[in-house]
Amino acid sequence: VESRVRDVASIDWLTWNVVADGVSTELLKLNDDNTASISLPNGEELNVSLDEEGIAEARQALTDTYFAAR
Repeated sequence: VESRVRDVASIDWLTWNVVADGVSTELLKLNDDNTASISLPNGEELNVSLDEEGIAEARQALTDTYFAAR
């Protein structure tokens, strides 16, 4: 069975979702306090700053949870 996945950004461009098999899942939300909330593959949410340190933290968390889930 082939799954259909498409990326969707809400009209306000602050929340990014993915839709797979008719189910929408929030991936990223830009917050008013210069942070972003990221949904991790393990179901947890991570808040990071919008700077190089926050990007590195998000990359590390996404890599760790992706390989832990495999």
